[in-house]
Amino acid sequence: SLMLVVPALALIVVNSSSLIDVRTPSTELLLVVVSCGVALGAATLASFVFDDESSTTYRWWKPLVALAVVGVVAGSIPTVVATVDGRWGQPKTTLSQLLAQLPTNPPEGDFVTLYVARPEVLPLRGERLSSDVAFGVARDGELTLRDQFVSTRSTLDDAVGRIVSLVIDNGTIRAGRLLAPLSVRYVVVPIVDGGVSTSDSPLAPPVGLLDGLAQQLDLRRTYTASDLVIFENTAWIPTLAVLDESSALASQQAGDSALVSARLRALTALPLIGDIASERRAIDPSTVHLAVPYDDGLTLRVGASDVKSRVAFGGTTAFDSPAAGIAEINYDTSLGYQLQIFLQIVLWVALVVATFDIGRVRRRMLATRARAIVFRDEEVAS
Repeated sequence: SLMLVVPALALIVVNSSSLIDVRTPSTELLLVVVSCGVALGAATLASFVFDDESSTTYRWWKPLVALAVVGVVAGSIPTVVATVDGRWGQPKTTLSQLLAQLPTNPPEGDFVTLYVARPEVLPLRGERLSSDVAFGVARDGELTLRDQFVSTRSTLDDAVGRIVSLVIDNGTIRAGRLLAPLSVRYVVVPIVDGGVSTSDSPLAPPVGLLDGLAQQLDLRRTYTASDLVIFENTAWIPTLAVLDESSALASQQAGDSALVSARLRALTALPLIGDIASERRAIDPSTVHLAVPYDDGLTLRVGASDVKSRVAFGGTTAFDSPAAGIAEINYDTSLGYQLQIFLQIVLWVALVVATFDIGRVRRRMLATRARAIVFRDEEVAS
């Protein structure tokens, strides 16, 4: 029980106080581990108390158990009351309903939504810039459970965090152009989540965030309410797109000055399938841009030839195709990554075998089969 409770509580303290810069699971997920540890300890205590041999020796446990049962009954009363209408005190208009106005799989191309808010009301797993500012990014469409899991940190996360800091500190008025290579189309500022921040007692958004976003020349406010504010980036480009000639030249440069002075444009948006794979589409000799961190395992297959990737805008990925043809994105998984997956499977199998002690089940079965059967003669009365 202590092995579950103590490490989980320590991670919660580290996560809430920002003592170290380490990506940890959210507090809600860690509290589940704490609950499991407490439940395990309670079950162990109950088995100890209600054991016939122990209960005669440790009689003082019985009043303690009676008080615990009374406490459970008293603590369950608010839960029973909250289940009457089934809403559990949640607002009638939820954050997910307000976010439904954002387009899903639009014909103009896939995009990314940037969420910036206080860490308590951020609706997905993200990065914390300070004690009252956090951000997270998600693909177009509604938020899912997948957005709550910890993802691998990349250089693009650092770039987004730096741009958000510039907005708050009034360090730029061209945040839209800086976010364009990352395919950020919408910037969402949640204020009320119905849990920590409610309509009756809302948490104020980070100081300087809304004012800084309102000053950006490429961001226009599309929705404003007391619980949510949405800005649209008019300078965005699709996640996977064919760039025009000037944007292709700009992609060979790095730095904020190059992005601020360039107006990026996409000639054609190429639909994505999942995170990386794309639909097969015909392209002319051009530069294809993919708004993901650069990886040499990414290739663009055009016809029967492969076009290797290069770094674009200082961190994303681009492909310079010299020929026309049917194009699609491919990713070659490295041998090292495959070995890591295999090692994880081996470790999980070893953990299951060590935890459940499969050999003990086999020993019990053999002992049952080897048990002698004794027949007793019964005396039949005549």
